[in-house]
Amino acid sequence: MKKRGVIYFVVLFSSFLYSQENKKQTQLNTERDVNFITDTNWTWRDVLDEVIITGQLKEVRVENAVHDIKIITSDVIESGLFSDLSQLLIFDNNIKMSNDNILGPALSFQGISGQNVKILIDGIPVIGRLNGNIDISQINLNNIERIEIVEGPLSVDLGSDALAGTINIITKKMFEDSWTSIINNYYETVGKYNNDIFLNYQRNNHMFSNQFRRDFFSGWSEEDNFHFLPTSHLADEKRFKKWKPKEKLYNKLQYGLKKERIHIRNYVEYFYEKITNRGLPREPYFNNAFDDYYHTNRLNFGSDIEFFIDEYKIKSLFAYNRYKRIKNTFYKDLTNLQQVLVEDNSLQDTMRFNMLMFKFLSYSQYNNIDYQIGVDITNQDSQGDRIERGYQYQTDYAIFSNLEINIFDRFMLRPGFRMIYNNKYTAPIIPSLNFLYRYDDKLQKDATITLRGSYAKGFRAPSLKELFLYFVDINHNIIGNPDLLAEKGDNFRLSTSYTLKKEYEYNSKLSLFYNDIQNKISLNSINDEYSYFNIDRYKTLGLTLDLAVSNNNYSFNTSASYIGRYNDLPSDLDYPKFNYSLDYNISFLLNITPKTKLVSFYKYNGSTSAFSMNEDNQIVESMNDAYSLLDLSFSKKFVSNKLIINIGAKNIFNITDINILQNDLVHTNSSNTMSIGYGRTFFTNIKLIL
Repeated sequence: MKKRGVIYFVVLFSSFLYSQENKKQTQLNTERDVNFITDTNWTWRDVLDEVIITGQLKEVRVENAVHDIKIITSDVIESGLFSDLSQLLIFDNNIKMSNDNILGPALSFQGISGQNVKILIDGIPVIGRLNGNIDISQINLNNIERIEIVEGPLSVDLGSDALAGTINIITKKMFEDSWTSIINNYYETVGKYNNDIFLNYQRNNHMFSNQFRRDFFSGWSEEDNFHFLPTSHLADEKRFKKWKPKEKLYNKLQYGLKKERIHIRNYVEYFYEKITNRGLPREPYFNNAFDDYYHTNRLNFGSDIEFFIDEYKIKSLFAYNRYKRIKNTFYKDLTNLQQVLVEDNSLQDTMRFNMLMFKFLSYSQYNNIDYQIGVDITNQDSQGDRIERGYQYQTDYAIFSNLEINIFDRFMLRPGFRMIYNNKYTAPIIPSLNFLYRYDDKLQKDATITLRGSYAKGFRAPSLKELFLYFVDINHNIIGNPDLLAEKGDNFRLSTSYTLKKEYEYNSKLSLFYNDIQNKISLNSINDEYSYFNIDRYKTLGLTLDLAVSNNNYSFNTSASYIGRYNDLPSDLDYPKFNYSLDYNISFLLNITPKTKLVSFYKYNGSTSAFSMNEDNQIVESMNDAYSLLDLSFSKKFVSNKLIINIGAKNIFNITDINILQNDLVHTNSSNTMSIGYGRTFFTNIKLIL
């Protein structure tokens, strides 16, 4: 690895063109005071002056939001450390990430699995869940204004899958100059080569933009040697890669119109990914192998329109999303590199998901009451050989409403509800109740104490796969269950924060939460046939402490969380009902000069344990090792801030795998490993504005 680092820095300035963020975003009507730091451990601007939109009736500053919302600003996103969403969220203290080197990363949020986390881009859900999770490594971070993370359910506003939390990615939409051209190149010593070009033209009230991006990863295994440029692979055991080679193509075309009383945005985007899983040469002569190829296609159309009439605001969202994933297995002759498709149908698979969504929101104000009424219509369908009768669909009709009642300019009460009709399952009525209390200290005029509390009902609709999967062959016997009920959850949350602004800014926040999920859907076996049933119950509870201090030259943020996860085993057995884990992180930014910045991220992922029953009805405990991650980035601006160069190191502690120890009381203990990363790497990231 030392050799890799030396060679990397020798060729550092021969690989790139980089560009810079656009500092001014004019989409929102509120002027922003861009200072430094945060009420969480993520950002370095004064997010108390940031305007947020996720789950809100109107654009509000974060200190006036009734929900606990974390903002990740462009200062963090454009630090050069993060090329996709998974690399960014792994440092969030309430998020645990696990990796599947083919399906992509899976996350859990506050101890709840990712299938209960809503992922949005500009308010539109991202579809294409595999094993319940969205592959968030497919979401690139170029041209992102900020990311808003809502802690706790938003099922009243967003419906299914928003039981644990919501991650809304807000893209940049309006720019300062009439022409904006950004060229971005990224290189990482593990074999990543990413190139991006963004073109924007703005005239009067009109905006046109196009973004094209290509990401290439050559794959990685521990025994690989360093190569600055991609190399061909010999047809031997080295052709197999622990981390699979990937190629991604992304293109987005966008048009926007912004006038005093109307805002319009239309877009079309396309995403393609190819994952190559080269097999090991097969015995006895090692002259052939089975290779798998995974092709993912996403096609998204969308339009959102906002009307402003005095105190009234009307917004409509329309989106059509198509997701297609093809898996093919080929028999490859390693002597002539010819390949043929394997005839075994169980080794081939094509899945298609489509979503058509229309959402209408009406906002108005009367005295001290803000109110919102919404209609949400979503149709989803799935096609494939492993879907019953080859095609299934479900349609969801919902109406929802929220009130915000302001009392004495200090206390806000927000009740809400959502009513749903679904043609495939019985959907529950979803209520929520939030409150916000703000106290400004009269003795210290720059000090504010805030108290937030909420009760919210969340739910997750059974997926089309869980309802209608039909996967029966010589090796599989899995059938969906059309009688499934929706998962339901009760969430209680309480938080208090203290903010002091003087020559520096100090912020602290203490949060408590409790989740209780009923009707949890799980795959179970009956007479050698597997199907999905509403038989499990799951709970989480936790405490989070956030601290942040900053001035004009630096910011320091730290956070610690202590989260318990429920063990759903018979009550007469001797085992702890909750398993707890401690995580903490530290982020630091230092403005060395007005054009030079140093950024670091550190996270400690505490050990986690779980209890289950083995085939002898004995309790078995599995334990994941603790590990730490550290990334570092150094950036410098040149040529009137038109050229920015980032260099840095990732995974400085060189973590690749962690142990998973299973303590079996009957049989001998067993150990396995889980992939974390591909070791220590170095990168350069360069942007150029033309």
